[in-house]
Amino acid sequence: CQAIEDSFVLKQELEGLTTRSEVTDSLKEYKSRRLVRSAAVQGLSRFASDIIIRGFDTPAKIVDGRFENFNYAGIVTRMLQPILPVFFVI
Repeated sequence: CQAIEDSFVLKQELEGLTTRSEVTDSLKEYKSRRLVRSAAVQGLSRFASDIIIRGFDTPAKIVDGRFENFNYAGIVTRMLQPILPVFFVI
């Protein structure tokens, strides 16, 4: 959850401060550290959503000796299932 990550980074930025005058610079550093990460998560989320909506389907499977969802999208989804998580690790 990004909120937990945000709080962790904010804690790191603020924990070593000794004066109020340091707060502004620490918050700017926090913003720059979180901006890239949150943009990447948002972009990958949109990408994943597009892939799921447009290109994938329920994976093909065999149930009670018969094929279910045995079409192009179902087969592609089944084949890519083991490797898809690799693309979404940051």
